Formats: sequence, C-alpha cells, structure tokens
Amino acid sequence: MTLDPRRPLGITLTLLVTLQGLPSCKGSDDASAPVVAVSTEELPPMSVGTAQAIGPHRFAANVKVDVEEGTVQVPVEEQVECTWIDLTHYSFQRHEDGKLKSQDIRDGDLAVRRKASGRFSFRSPRPGPDVLLKTLTPFDTLIARFRNRLVIQAVDLRPEDPDGCKRYALSLEPLPAVADGASPIEELERSTWDAGHSALPLSLDGEVLVDEFGNRREVILEGSYRKRKGTSFETGAVLVTYAESRTALGPDNGLVIPPDAEVMLAVRRAEAAGEAEQEAETHAPPSAPSPSLGAD
Repeated sequence: MTLDPRRPLGITLTLLVTLQGLPSCKGSDDASAPVVAVSTEELPPMSVGTAQAIGPHRFAANVKVDVEEGTVQVPVEEQVECTWIDLTHYSFQRHEDGKLKSQDIRDGDLAVRRKASGRFSFRSPRPGPDVLLKTLTPFDTLIARFRNRLVIQAVDLRPEDPDGCKRYALSLEPLPAVADGASPIEELERSTWDAGHSALPLSLDGEVLVDEFGNRREVILEGSYRKRKGTSFETGAVLVTYAESRTALGPDNGLVIPPDAEVMLAVRRAEAAGEAEQEAETHAPPSAPSPSLGAD
C-alpha cells in the first residue's frame, strides 16, 4: 500500500502539548559525557508545490514559549490553522493564548478578513501559494534556532505510520571538546557568537513524520536556547514546545465559513450578479420593430 495524499493520517493536534513520551533533554549537555561524532541527515525538502500534492488538507501548528529564568514573564502560546481546498478556496487563522488575532477566508474570487473579534471586511484576495507558504514558516523559523547544532537521523516507523512515510529524530550534536579546566558551554557560546548565529541551542528532542512527497505530516518537539542580545547571549533560556500536523481532508470536509462572512459573500455576489445583468441589458442591441399587421 502506498500513501494516498488525500487520506487522513489520523494525527490529532493537542493545543496544550505535553511531551511525556519523549526522553528528557536535561543533562544532554553534561560536560563529563564523552564527545562522539554524530552523523546527520537532512529532512526532505518541503515546498508550496509538495503541499499542493496532498490536495485538500488541514494544517495546524501550536508553539508555546516560556523563559526559564530572569524577569517574570507570562508564557505565550500561539496557534496557526489553515484549511486548504485549492488555490482560490482556503481559510487561515491565528490565535494567541486562545484568543483570535486574525482570520482570512477566500471563497473563489472574493476574500474577507477580520482582526481579533472584530467584524469581517472585504480585502483583495491573497494569492493561494502565499497562504501555503505561511504554513511552512512556523517550523522553519523555529528550527533555525537550532541549526548550528542540529542532528537529524532516520528512525524506525511506528506501526500506525502509513507506507511511504519516513520518520526522523531531532537532537543536538555533543558539546565541543575542550582542554582540561575549560568550559564546553563557554566554548560553544564563543564559536556560536563568532559564526553570527542568532541563538545558542541548549537542548532539543523531537520527531518528524514525512510523507513520500516530502511533506511534514506530523512534528512534535521541545527544546531550549538562549537568544543573542547586544554583545552576548541572554542568560535566561527560552523554553519552547512545538507541535504541527497536516491532515488530508475527505470529500465530505470542505471550507467552513462563519455565518457572518457567509452573508457578506452572498450579498456581494448577488450585487455583482445584478450589476452584470444590468450591464448586459444596457449594451444589448435594440430590438427590430415588429411589422404592422395591417400593412398592405
């Protein structure tokens, strides 16, 4: 059996993600651990084109960010959801801490948008490929924080994984070897800074399920890093938990449009139809006069 891009994988995204099933990242940077060379692979390339190969599908991503130490900060949780039918039928919405931040809907030649809990308004339709590109951004932006230590290795599939898929484990390479008395973390910080990276990766644990087209169908990971600021890296670690899924939609699942947006679209289409009919009547050629019945 091969993977049908239209068949749902049965992946469910939980907005408040806990990763109890993944090994702990704590202690992964133990300076006493032996340094062993680790081979790494690359994830298959994913693009707007490969995502279109799935056909109608639903994308969902959830990222939760917290700060380990330093000033008290409220954790931020963000969700991105996209229902993709085709290039001219889709919805895209973003939530932060459970509250709607923005929602875009395109239904054919018409598009509406609203911010927060405000009212919908008409807007120029966003090109379909641009919307799919936005679904690639969350993972690409996050994984860039770990790129200079990232290790990707193929692992065994799970029994529920469809044929044609591949599963990869994400982790970090060991700390650099240093002379006796030196600090591996300080050496890592120096080399990372000199290389111009924007973040200092501290820990990473996760897995990615990729289909035969190269699409990420499931991602779950947790990690930590320190952000670059001024002339050094911040002392407080940023803790991040991330989950992503891309699930094919069946023929009975279509674009769900909120009632208020549906009314707006219906009214606009009725107006457009009336204007088109009036325009056609205006430019219609005059009718030829009927012959007089009493003419000789």
